[in-house]
Formats: sequence, structure tokens, C-alpha cells
Amino acid sequence: MQKAFIIFSKHQRGRNRLNVSTVNNLVLVSANTKSIDDLDIRECVNLFLGKKGGFYGVWAQPNSILQTTEALNVGTKVITFYEEYFNISFPLPKQDMIAVPDYPLGAMENWGLITYRETAMLYDDKISTEDNLAHVTIVIAHELSHQWFGDLVTLKWWDDLWLNEGFATFVEYMGTDHVHPDWKMFDLFPIGDMYDAFEFDSVKSSHPIYVPVENPDQINEIFDKISYSKGGSVIRMIRYVLGEETFRHGLINYLNGLKYQSAVHDDLWNALQKVAEKEGKKIPYTVKDIMDTWILQMNYPVVMVTRAKTGLMVEQKRFLFNKDSNTTEKFQSPFNYIWKIPITYTTSSEMNFDKPGDSVKWLTTQSQG
Repeated sequence: MQKAFIIFSKHQRGRNRLNVSTVNNLVLVSANTKSIDDLDIRECVNLFLGKKGGFYGVWAQPNSILQTTEALNVGTKVITFYEEYFNISFPLPKQDMIAVPDYPLGAMENWGLITYRETAMLYDDKISTEDNLAHVTIVIAHELSHQWFGDLVTLKWWDDLWLNEGFATFVEYMGTDHVHPDWKMFDLFPIGDMYDAFEFDSVKSSHPIYVPVENPDQINEIFDKISYSKGGSVIRMIRYVLGEETFRHGLINYLNGLKYQSAVHDDLWNALQKVAEKEGKKIPYTVKDIMDTWILQMNYPVVMVTRAKTGLMVEQKRFLFNKDSNTTEKFQSPFNYIWKIPITYTTSSEMNFDKPGDSVKWLTTQSQG
């Protein structure tokens, strides 16, 4: 199929005319798919939901159908929350989720028909653990977020894979927090994803979030902690810099402006920048200037703070787990491993790091005092 219709493997959206030439003595024959009894599935229930209406269904094998109740409950709540948060109705007439036996992936965000490994969708409240419940909820929230980030707006090419997976990683915390606010999901983000990114990105063999992709092997290589966990972490960072409402309004503009189209990371920066300016955010650098230092160079800084006579001296330095490693670095930094770092601080009497954007201090050179 890909050799005949190569455009199908590309992300850019558009209408194409396909012409296929064949020898005139060939006979057209349709391929008949044989019946496969052991993949029998049965619909559990369809629920009407959403701003514009629609049906939400869950599917599983007959002996597992009673274990889909939680998936239906979580899915309907999450998709309604995403509709409201992003101010965009789910555009399809239905959304189905199917638990597939022996599915090789955790899940796949096919638009309107998400496929799951059974352990990522089925839950039995009589024998399953709280950890099982958390896993099912998080995976469903992740895959449903892709209906907006990945399906409604698609990355233009694989080099911006993080626009899909980094956003899904971050937004899964939002969806899960909506369903289970008592879990305090955002408090778990550092240990759930950020620390994983720290470990994976602490070596010379790492790669930037945005990375050139020229062959299929490179595509597979970047489905890793950089695209997912580090991508989600830098999104979390810019959310704090801009503030929740400005961040949300920027995402609404990004999704509405590019729905049914393809995007690159500069499209996201431009959408956030326009809203930041409109809402009077006092940030000394553009969103692009800040975020390019985080997605176009690999690794991350360690920030050191020391007391000075009149205040504090703050320094940044590229962190490597083994700086003496002989590993050849495939990627070179366009910023000489200097990042634009937003910094907030608190005091023993205040004990509050969650400051508004105009309270953020910036470290943009190797050291500042």
C-alpha cells in the first residue's frame, strides 16, 4: 500500500488525486477476509454525550464486557471535560474504545476508535487494585487527549512528534485530575514523568525534543522519554510562566486555528505569544525565544544558588551524569547549552512557589547576581 500510495504515510493534510496504471488483461478481484471466531467482541453500551451530541461506546470480548464499566465512566467524563477546556466539541458522531486481546501496544489513538491492550482498559472492582484503576484512567485520558492533539491537529512531520506525545503526556494529568481530584495528579508529575526525563536526558547520547527525522528507523527511535516526558515537562513549564488562563486561551487559539490541518512547533509558540500579548503578560522574552532553548538543544541545566553580599548569585550549567564519557555527541547545541530559565522563589514565612507570571525571575546567561 505505501509503495503505491506513498502520501498516506505523510502527515500533511490535503486532497490528492491518485492514478494507478495496470496491465489491461488483469482481473480485479476483491480480497475476502476469513471469519475469525476467537476475536469475537460485543458492544457493551452507547451513551449520548457532548456539546453537539454523539455516542460513546466500549467494546470487549463477551467474558470481559462487565469490566468495561469504569472505562465508560472515565471516558465520558474526560471527553466532556476536554470539550469544555479546549472549547472545541468532539467533531465525530461517535467515539468507541475497544479492548483487544494480545494487543502489541499499550493503546492507539485512532480517531473515533481507540484500541487498547486489555490491561489498559478493563477494570474489575472486585479483584483489581487501585494501581490498576490509576493505570486505566491515565491511559484513557492520554488517548482521548490525542483526539485533539494529534488527530484534530496533526504534526506536520515526525520531527515534531512531541507536539502529539508531549501534549498527551501533560494533558493526561488534566483529564485524570478532573475524574479523581483527590489523587492530586499535578503533585505527582515530577515523579511520574519529569524525573524520568532527567535520567534519560542526562547523557551525551540524548537528543533534542525537536529532532530531524529522515528515515523510518529514526521515527521509532524518538518514541521515548524525550518526546513524551520531557515534552510534557516543558509544556508544564510554559503553563506556569504564562499562567493557567493565558495558557488555556493560547491552546484554544492553536487548536481552532489549525483544526484539520498540520502544525509545527512555531505555530504553538505564535498562538501562545499572541494571547500573552493580548492579556498583558509581562514577560521579557517571546515564547519562541524561551522555548527554543528547551526544544532545540538536548540535556538540561542544573541551577546553583549561592549567597552574595547583596543578595544571591544564580548560575546554570549543563548537567551530564558522566561528563567524561567518550560517547560521540550526535547533536550540537545552537545555544551553547545556555537555557532561558524561569525562576520563582519563596521564603520561610511565605512558603509559596506558585507565583504569577510577572513574579518570575529569569536566568538567561551562565551566571547572574
